[in-house]
Amino acid sequence: MNPLAHIDPIGTVVLPIMMLVLSGGSYFFGWAKPVPIDPRNFRNERNGMLLTGIAGPSTNVALALVAGLVSRAFPTAVFAPGQFTSIGSLLLFFCYANLVLAFFNLIPIPPLDGSRVVQWFLPATARNRYHSLARYGFVILIGATWMIPGLFGTYLAATVVPVFGLLTGAR
Repeated sequence: MNPLAHIDPIGTVVLPIMMLVLSGGSYFFGWAKPVPIDPRNFRNERNGMLLTGIAGPSTNVALALVAGLVSRAFPTAVFAPGQFTSIGSLLLFFCYANLVLAFFNLIPIPPLDGSRVVQWFLPATARNRYHSLARYGFVILIGATWMIPGLFGTYLAATVVPVFGLLTGAR
């Protein structure tokens, strides 16, 4: 429950600051220390890993839902990332950020939560091969970001933007 225990010096501090500086404040990402999960602690390992995989994105969607619906009570709210001119604009940003986190974490590349969801649908042999990709997950994510510019932006625009509009009524 202590958030300080999850700070990764490189992923939470150094890399985001470097990316913000190098991009002129327009782009960054980071990560926290992975939360260790021992599948042997689950009564049913496959179901336990599925529930673990959907816990984070489900929480993000629930938070976005609440923020989006409450933001409707503030009709003058304008969504402009980084510009909080009212409680309504803060709620819109909170909704948007949680949707980005939910949909990004559902990408089926280890160590993201989507990989745990995908593993639930795979037969045992394919699941073991897929699980072996986990050690290359960050390399795959960073490589995909650099080799296919706009890939994640296109994906998030196709997923986050329509859901954001549905929840908030914003365009």
